[in-house]
Amino acid sequence: MKSDSQGWHYCDKKGCEYKSNYSMSMIRRHKAGVHNIGVVWHDCPECEYRGKEKNTLRVLRISVHGTVLVFPCVEPNYSFKTEQKHVRTKHSTNVHGFFKKRAPYFATKRAPSAKLSYDARRDAPTRKNTSVWAT
Repeated sequence: MKSDSQGWHYCDKKGCEYKSNYSMSMIRRHKAGVHNIGVVWHDCPECEYRGKEKNTLRVLRISVHGTVLVFPCVEPNYSFKTEQKHVRTKHSTNVHGFFKKRAPYFATKRAPSAKLSYDARRDAPTRKNTSVWAT
């Protein structure tokens, strides 16, 4: 990968004229996407799909397979859980007085019409449908 004094980064693949002034990571992303150089493959555990970007796999699992990411409370024996990472962060900070980076999460199936909502007054999730969580 080449760079110049004006902050431009260039793809070093022969014959390619791609350049970016954003960051070197954009060049790595370009090389993986266009030239298949340095690709990290992400396989779907539920079908034959294989993608080059982790976010594409996440979108596939949510939209096609109905999978949701669930972020439970990091405190043991506390039943709080949500589908939104930032809500768990607010819960941890407001209720327990701390924020834990890299807290665990898991994937599960959700009933097609079920939604999880957050009740800020009680700081606990409420279910709009009783079949929200598959166990």
